[in-house]
Amino acid sequence: MRKPFYVKSHNTWYCWHNGRQVKLSKCEAEAYKIWLSLSNAPFDANRSLAELIDSFVAHLDRRLERQEFTAEYASTFKYHLVNFSAVVGEQKIGQLRRHHLTEYLAANQFTPSQEHRIITAVKSCLNWAVAEELVNRNPFAKYPRPKIKPRTKLITPEERAALMTARDEGNNDQRRAASFRPLLIALRHSGRRLGEICNLHVDDVSGATWTIHKHKTRRTTGKPQTAYTTPCLQTLTKILRANRSSGPVFTNSQGHRWKPNAVQLRFKRLRQRLGLPDPVTAHAYRHTYITDSIKNGVDMNTVAELVGHANAKMINEVYAHLGQDKEHLAQAAAKSIF
Repeated sequence: MRKPFYVKSHNTWYCWHNGRQVKLSKCEAEAYKIWLSLSNAPFDANRSLAELIDSFVAHLDRRLERQEFTAEYASTFKYHLVNFSAVVGEQKIGQLRRHHLTEYLAANQFTPSQEHRIITAVKSCLNWAVAEELVNRNPFAKYPRPKIKPRTKLITPEERAALMTARDEGNNDQRRAASFRPLLIALRHSGRRLGEICNLHVDDVSGATWTIHKHKTRRTTGKPQTAYTTPCLQTLTKILRANRSSGPVFTNSQGHRWKPNAVQLRFKRLRQRLGLPDPVTAHAYRHTYITDSIKNGVDMNTVAELVGHANAKMINEVYAHLGQDKEHLAQAAAKSIF
């Protein structure tokens, strides 16, 4: 169900419910309270998928207010669900079948990663509806998700140098390029996820540590994480925080917080202009940090702690791309018998 909207001529808040406009209240807070009660009302088989998705989006908004996950996580779910609803939303709940999702995926040129995220979002929506007893079943419960190949790209010194020295073409002042470099340094020296770095605030930094409030495992642990930084990164954050008591640490050329999507778009533009391969992304810096740490003798449990993994299982299975470094393997083989 779509969010309440204000009609100035009536000085009243309204919403759409079951295909009709419903008067809520003149008070915004009271209007939202009534709207939430309507959005949680039981569904029947003749109501549309679009209404169910609207209720799930409202549920995501409430969880986001409680900071149970990041805004980027919620926006990804919303984006895919809204697009799915635009095509399949008029379908009645009782008539939903697997083929509706199959046909939607087939009609678009999605990558395996995109298909994986779309299926996850749709299944999560219906699973929530079943758990809330809004629907009797999830027709997509056993819908298979495509297997995603692990991203194995490591950033080479040459690629790193090209990104660090890149200038904005056709722009006399280089503020955009200059504001991007601290972010690259943070990616290289911390190994943390892009979203965590973008959300870092001035008061989250204390000496050699960062307090990461919004992270991937916050939903399960309920606690912030502590990130330990290199001397280089400590100096950088000290400079960026100078004479500031609040706000994001890493800002764009306009002084606003870097948004992960904006960073990814900038990487895309730089890859095209510099002739870098597609796997050169912000996340590739994380892979490189983890692999370099292991090569330098840091044990996997410690590496997992440094980059915010719950345990070393993911490090061992996905991130430790030592097989790409044949020289390192040759040196390790030569030392193995001594």
